[in-house]
Amino acid sequence: NWRYGIPNTKYLKYAVEDGNEVHGFITLSERPLRNARVHFIADMVAESGDVMNSLVSKVIDDSNMIGVDLLVYSLLADKIYHRVMKNNGFISFSFIKNNYLGVYSCSSRFSKSFLQDKKNWFFQHADTDTI
Repeated sequence: NWRYGIPNTKYLKYAVEDGNEVHGFITLSERPLRNARVHFIADMVAESGDVMNSLVSKVIDDSNMIGVDLLVYSLLADKIYHRVMKNNGFISFSFIKNNYLGVYSCSSRFSKSFLQDKKNWFFQHADTDTI
């Protein structure tokens, strides 16, 4: 897929499958960010909240096991996506209608109280898919 061709970027893919049917998937990109190991949720699609919850829970468990510091997402999403992320411990902010930016700390280096304070955030948003 053309979206996952950034040089020097490692991608991780998770899927819920039943035979030949895919019920949902998450694609993560791993990029260093100021001496932190950060995984960005690049894509997430699921046919139900339960499938999405299973995927997000698995990503969090694996991220904790392999030493990821932060999980970050920016999604144009409906309430189901937002609720699943929130129920799994993500801290999120809506900065454009139905567009959420969220983060989950897997490390004691980034406290939840620090991440919950909007004064500690700087947003810069652009569409990289256009010329």
